[in-house]
Amino acid sequence: LSSRSTHSNRQKTIAAADPTVVAHRNTVDVHAWYGPAGVGDEYFRLHRLEPNTPENMQIHPLCMLSRGPAWENMNAEHHSLLQAHERYIDQLKEQGKLGAAGGIEAPDDLFGLVIFKPIPFEEAQQLLNHDPAVESGLLHVEYHHWWSSDHVLPW
Repeated sequence: LSSRSTHSNRQKTIAAADPTVVAHRNTVDVHAWYGPAGVGDEYFRLHRLEPNTPENMQIHPLCMLSRGPAWENMNAEHHSLLQAHERYIDQLKEQGKLGAAGGIEAPDDLFGLVIFKPIPFEEAQQLLNHDPAVESGLLHVEYHHWWSSDHVLPW
């Protein structure tokens, strides 16, 4: 087994022990996420220095990108749309809107994750709706609310 598959198997085992999964209220899918380096580093550094550091939980718009209806007709234009998508995500990062983003290795249509800083949910929807790959139908966005402590996301 590679270290990636060993890590994935360990995560599946941990997730399978979740009481809501054991009670069949939730299911778990585990995928490799190519997110930015440093997720959780600052959080753990601060809590090692001062264990009573407040968690300050906040809601982050979490956006799951999947292959949209236009994906099936992949052509040269679509490759340029994916490049435009990457540039757009970089712009959102530079504007200070994002906490993290990255691609996903998945056997299904799942393509990537975009996690915003704690901004209004409607603002995150408007921003991603202007992503060139989303506008064209190449990518589809599924929006979720995600609770996280301060300092977990690296951007």
